[in-house]
Amino acid sequence: DDHKRKQRAMQKQYERVHLQQPGTPSKRYYGDQVEEDEPEVGPEATSWRMVFLLALPALSDCIASVLLKLGLLFVTSSVYQLMCCLRIIFVAVNKQIFLGQTLAPYMWVGIITNAC
Repeated sequence: DDHKRKQRAMQKQYERVHLQQPGTPSKRYYGDQVEEDEPEVGPEATSWRMVFLLALPALSDCIASVLLKLGLLFVTSSVYQLMCCLRIIFVAVNKQIFLGQTLAPYMWVGIITNAC
């Protein structure tokens, strides 16, 4: 009888932890204490504000790509390739100047590899 009661309690605990609905916080039971994880963030949690905030840099990149392609009509391909490589270097330098963040050594290796 005591063994069956323990098995039922363990089964209920298993169901609470492992068979929960998506998006609900998961719970861990430690005696009398309950720890809850944060709910999973799904596509329904994305706000329109975030979509517009992410659309601005994406639109800027599209405009930059169009301007680069238009510039390719007026310069040689080697100059075009240099300008594409310089874009990465400009972003790295501006990150240090304006954001005050230092680049890790592996980032510099990537920049130099891309520039060569």
